[in-house]
Amino acid sequence: SDHVVFEELWTPLSFEKNTLNYKGSSMGWEITKEQLSRAKTMGLPLTTCFPRLYLVGNWTEAGAAAWSASASGEKVARMIMDNDQ
Repeated sequence: SDHVVFEELWTPLSFEKNTLNYKGSSMGWEITKEQLSRAKTMGLPLTTCFPRLYLVGNWTEAGAAAWSASASGEKVARMIMDNDQ
């Protein structure tokens, strides 16, 4: 089509090369039966040592990529709103 400017296909090797994610992971943490008991403690912290610098995304929450990224964003938004009051 004349309207398509660029197309790209990513494989696990592409993810690993471009994001440095372990073995090309595109989904964040794997949740196995053994990990379910500690799922709430998996991932990177939402807060950092720098004031008002927060982390969001699929590496901060356990679960599938889109859901976990959305959940961490919502949590951080609530933290910011609570701090501004």
